[in-house]
Amino acid sequence: MGATNRPQDVDKAILRRMPAMFQISLPMKDKRIDILSLVLQQEHTSDDIDLNLIANMTEGFSGSDLKELCRAAAMVRVRDLCTQLTENEYDQIDDLRPITMEDFVLAVHKMKESKIMLSSNHSVIGLD
Repeated sequence: MGATNRPQDVDKAILRRMPAMFQISLPMKDKRIDILSLVLQQEHTSDDIDLNLIANMTEGFSGSDLKELCRAAAMVRVRDLCTQLTENEYDQIDDLRPITMEDFVLAVHKMKESKIMLSSNHSVIGLD
């Protein structure tokens, strides 16, 4: 069994050894909202989170991409907290602030930049 987001890059010899191939399309907007809602279910989020807007911004994202987006948005608040504290204050941390819409906007922007970098045409050069 195997899975890839880039089937065009899989070697033909590997494909011949796979008994079947299934293409799973990317989630439509309503399913992206469902996925985001499920992933964020146990997270502390602010009231300004607009899943509809996030779903609009994430067209072309897979379910795995959406999960990573939520993780990246949650990490924005951790980085913010770490930059604000001195070494002596680390043991006094009570709670992280909730994940905000701004965290998601930053995370989406970062992920889209990363996707552009990964999808750009790279030359393959033999090293032998």
